[in-house]
Amino acid sequence: MKIFSKITAAVLACVMTAVLFTACNDSEKEAIGTVNGVVMSDGLFLNNFATEIYEESESGDSDIDFQLEGEALYNEVKNKQKDGKSYYDIFIDNALEESRRFMVQYQIFSSREDWPSESDISGLKDSAESYIEQMLSYAGASLGATTVQEMAQLGYGMTYDDLIDYFTVSSTLAQYKTKLQEKISPTDDELKAFFEEHEDEYKSVEVRHSLLSTEDMDDDEKKEVYEHAQELVAQYNDGEITFDDIMKETADVDSSGNPNSDGYYEVEADSNYVTEFRDWALSRTEPSDKAEIVETTFGYHIMICTKINGLEDDDVKENVESAYKMETVDKQADAEIEEYLNKDEYKLKDVNRDYIDNIAKRTFTGDFSDVEESSSAPAATPTAKPEYNDADADDTAIAVFDGKPVLKAYYVQFFSQAMNEALADYDFSDVGDSEEEFYKALNEIVYKEYKDGQTYLDYAKERGSELLTDFLTAKKMAEDAGKTLSDDERSSLLSELDSQIDTMLQYYGTSYGVSTRDELIETMLNVNVNDYKNIYLDQTMVSDYANELIDGMKFEESELDAYLNEHKDEYRAVTVRRIAKMLVDEDGEDISDESKADLLALLELLKEKYENGDSSEALALGYSESTDAGSAKGLVDIRKTSYGIPPEVIDWAFRQTETGASSIIKTESSYEFIIIEGFTDSSKSDGLVANSDSTSSKSLRTELEDAYKSQLFEDSVEKYISDNSLSLTDINDDVVNSVIEDYLTYDPKTVTE
Repeated sequence: MKIFSKITAAVLACVMTAVLFTACNDSEKEAIGTVNGVVMSDGLFLNNFATEIYEESESGDSDIDFQLEGEALYNEVKNKQKDGKSYYDIFIDNALEESRRFMVQYQIFSSREDWPSESDISGLKDSAESYIEQMLSYAGASLGATTVQEMAQLGYGMTYDDLIDYFTVSSTLAQYKTKLQEKISPTDDELKAFFEEHEDEYKSVEVRHSLLSTEDMDDDEKKEVYEHAQELVAQYNDGEITFDDIMKETADVDSSGNPNSDGYYEVEADSNYVTEFRDWALSRTEPSDKAEIVETTFGYHIMICTKINGLEDDDVKENVESAYKMETVDKQADAEIEEYLNKDEYKLKDVNRDYIDNIAKRTFTGDFSDVEESSSAPAATPTAKPEYNDADADDTAIAVFDGKPVLKAYYVQFFSQAMNEALADYDFSDVGDSEEEFYKALNEIVYKEYKDGQTYLDYAKERGSELLTDFLTAKKMAEDAGKTLSDDERSSLLSELDSQIDTMLQYYGTSYGVSTRDELIETMLNVNVNDYKNIYLDQTMVSDYANELIDGMKFEESELDAYLNEHKDEYRAVTVRRIAKMLVDEDGEDISDESKADLLALLELLKEKYENGDSSEALALGYSESTDAGSAKGLVDIRKTSYGIPPEVIDWAFRQTETGASSIIKTESSYEFIIIEGFTDSSKSDGLVANSDSTSSKSLRTELEDAYKSQLFEDSVEKYISDNSLSLTDINDDVVNSVIEDYLTYDPKTVTE
């Protein structure tokens, strides 16, 4: 079995996370590197690399001559430095980090409810291919491109396969975020505050202009035109002529010689007008009937500002609302992945710098002579359709429920789930990356005491039976309520599942060391394809039934209050300001005792500064080494189950009752100066919050209600079991032992390099 796959409880629908990233990479091809075992796609990196170069060229902050082209620009970027580091290396490092962050978001969010379906993603890929074909017809001739492959190379600096891959993954993540944006409903006050902060970006300025052209003129001719423009402006500002009179001389005309739009234009920050024209318009703070002259490469524009549109304008408000939603979702997404970025598995590994240099240089030189376009991903070959050659489902019974045999495969699923629960907090870091060592450790751990005198194994056996009984009861309840899957629904679900398994085998077959569908699913779930199909259909039906029941549930506030009283800490958040100093170096080794003492003294000094009135925000920005120091100024919302926050910090924070409380806390790897900044529960919020979208009274209330409804459903299942005296009977211990043996057995055939 694939290393740790049992412990991490891989869900089939979630394993598609990395498909698009690996689509153009096989084991024979060099690659940039990996994040959580997934290859970073060339297209993703190259897009971010090109963005870095473009933004630097637009900033005007460097002495790079961006008028150079090809290898000359490549050498310029390689040789020019900033703070002792070449711009080339800066661009590479920044692009790698941006790509890594994108991949972490993609991997984390791809299991979420709103994630685009496989058919959606396939449609996005088709759209990307169609777009490149359109660009070829539109711009191919000017670039010298006659094929989509040449269009990708000459127009985008990457291969066609890489370009399609990038467009598809970026569109997929964008579509997911769009769904999240649709759920946000900002208040008028929130929009007003956002607009005031970004007014220059979203206000719309209406201007009227008349162009006196100077194209193809020498300096003396331009001088004459400028003097004439000055005369017109003076006459207009003195009221001697109208702007209509000025318009009679404009060179901004259509094919019939008539002024374009009678000189009226609406200018926004992203308007594609010549820079001087756009900047003059956006710098206006109020309408004015006084004309001014603006010089551009086209000539002298005589301009007036006729109107400035703010939030009262429907178009502006729509743009502001869209931008607000986008920024809110982006901030929320950044906050959600923050805890993952420092986890070892999400760091960029196996970095191939030579390969990176090769593909990066191609973007400058346009030399793709070493590339063989495939336009389809290499893959392991699945068993041919439609026969598949899948094995029959295992009809071995493990027990009886409600007079019907229960198949072994069902117990496999719930025993694994129970073992996952028990081992969720167990630290396997000592076993390293060796799968064989992992299984040795696992076989020792399961016989250790877990709780209440039970070993891990005894607990999992008992808990697995309970979970299976609950599931079978929920299925019986659904059937009693008339919930069924029609033949068409079953056929459609199985067709989708087959397609998904085929795709997974195509992309993961080689890395998993398997070549058939059955081998793949057995590696992941310990059952074969047809075993899983039965479970999949039942799970779908039970899930649909449970969701319908939960959605229709009503309850009294007193009932919810009673539930909250039992789970108070689970549905509250404490906002703290963290100022952390690490007690280990970059290699994870302890620093010296002297250095530790110095850090403690520093934090004690900072605590004294804070108590004497210094800003906690400034202290965090200046001194903290935690990952949230820069992105959130040390501010973080802590939940009782927060990952990545030292347990000592969580325990202390949840014992506090007043904002402003502070303490220096020693953890396993750091000293933490912690300041209480706010408290939030499902009914109110006091003080600050780090993320008002994911940690707010409203979101906690929703979470509380959902949890209570789920509890009500679970209670209804338990009551049904009790009322109908349901249980597993005639349990076959030999079959149970075979499930356990398989779970604990190391199978080296699936070990990969």
